[in-house]
Amino acid sequence: MTIKELERRTGLPRTSIRFYEQEGLLTPERRENNYRDYSEDNVRTLEKIKLLRRLSLDLEAIRRLQAGELSLSRALAGQALALEGDRDDLERYAQVCEELSRTETSYDDLDPEPWLAALEEKSLPLSRRVDPAEQDSIAAAPYPWRRYFARALDLSLAGILWSALQYLVLHWYWPEFGLMGFADTLVSAWGAWLFLLVLEPILLCTWGYTPGKRLLRLKVRREDGSKLDLERAVIRTAWIFLRGFALGVPLLNILCLGTCYDRCIKDQVMPWDQGLRYTVRPAGKKRVAAYVAISLLFPLPSMAIVSESWRLPNPDGPLTPEQVVENYNFLERRVESLWGERPQLSLEPDGRWREAPPVYQDLQEGWMWLELEDSEWGPVEFSTDEDGYVTGFSVTWSPRGSSYGEKLDLWWPTTEFLPNLFLALSPGAEDWSFPWQKTFSDKRVDAVGLALALDQVDFSQTGSRLSSQREDLGGLTGTVEVLDSQGYQSTIETGRLLQEDPGNGVLVLRFTAALSD
Repeated sequence: MTIKELERRTGLPRTSIRFYEQEGLLTPERRENNYRDYSEDNVRTLEKIKLLRRLSLDLEAIRRLQAGELSLSRALAGQALALEGDRDDLERYAQVCEELSRTETSYDDLDPEPWLAALEEKSLPLSRRVDPAEQDSIAAAPYPWRRYFARALDLSLAGILWSALQYLVLHWYWPEFGLMGFADTLVSAWGAWLFLLVLEPILLCTWGYTPGKRLLRLKVRREDGSKLDLERAVIRTAWIFLRGFALGVPLLNILCLGTCYDRCIKDQVMPWDQGLRYTVRPAGKKRVAAYVAISLLFPLPSMAIVSESWRLPNPDGPLTPEQVVENYNFLERRVESLWGERPQLSLEPDGRWREAPPVYQDLQEGWMWLELEDSEWGPVEFSTDEDGYVTGFSVTWSPRGSSYGEKLDLWWPTTEFLPNLFLALSPGAEDWSFPWQKTFSDKRVDAVGLALALDQVDFSQTGSRLSSQREDLGGLTGTVEVLDSQGYQSTIETGRLLQEDPGNGVLVLRFTAALSD
């Protein structure tokens, strides 16, 4: 029979069975493929060992019994005398020992079942009790998948804590695409491990478990059965991160996990488990079901945290100019640039640029934004009602012309920078609501659509004017006016002008936004 069947028959965990094998008390046959093949004799041997260990007989005495160097009657008679000191508490156990000794049964003929049943009638005090499943085990835990899933649960919990710290406290946002997206994934893994490196040692030396180990019934103790001290627990977790997960480096960590799996199934002790003892008990269907349920629910807290990170500081109107500026600066931090890196823009409370928008893109250099020492963007000027609440804003842009090519690109700057201004103002017309990320995504599409609509104006004609309204932004109306245009010709491309003398044209634009009444 397999070791799984043997566990079921005897009620002993695999770690205890392997322990008795290492101690030479159990010797299974080997198949041609070198796998163990347990017999009915092995079952009876384990039951005998289980009984004698429950009677507090030490391993050396059992070893001598098996070798025929000690008779069962003599061993149990001596054990009965040893238990006399605690007669009041150990009366039943001593009685079983005496009754067994009077039967004159040999070790080979011992039938443990009725005696085990008798022992269940009264428990041995903790000071004397020997539980084979707890005290007779090896440091290796030959349950690689259970260990993996327990670790995965702990890492997932730590990952939730890291997400909360990253998004809600540090306000640290990474793009979710390309190489930056890969870096974000790696940093998230390291962040989860950072929490685990702090919390797991504390849990192991105080509570004695991590949540994953508690749920899947894994226990790590020192060889004397006591909990790990803090220093030993820290070293153990650090070694797991270094040698078990290869610092989270992709591909290399998979290789390390495979190596750990191979060691587990061969009953080899992990480097970080030297001097420790693992106890593994059957998890049971209820615990497995609980694990599955928790795993299915795990994405919800993370999704809620990410969604909350999109919540505007001021999602409800009406808004003051300072609140609109606060919304805008938040959006500039939260929204990643899709087309290359650009400075993170920000406004002063009075609408002046603390970090003004760059104005051109050099596509030949790979989507790089080009900055000027003196911004071409004027301050954002807010219009307010009699109560001081914002009703709209206006901002001017005076491109000096691009010396990087014959065409002046107005499309990219307007669609990159105007949408966040529209979004910052939009709660004044229509309150934002949960779920925040979906609300942002929907409104972002509308804000970009409004900026694109304004790009349809004829930028080459002084006096040209175009307005567009978006009902999904609470009826927000955007307007672009060409205040002055000299030295430019229109093209068939939306938002692009042909420069008659590159870098020397005159163009003054004014963008306004107004909330509906």
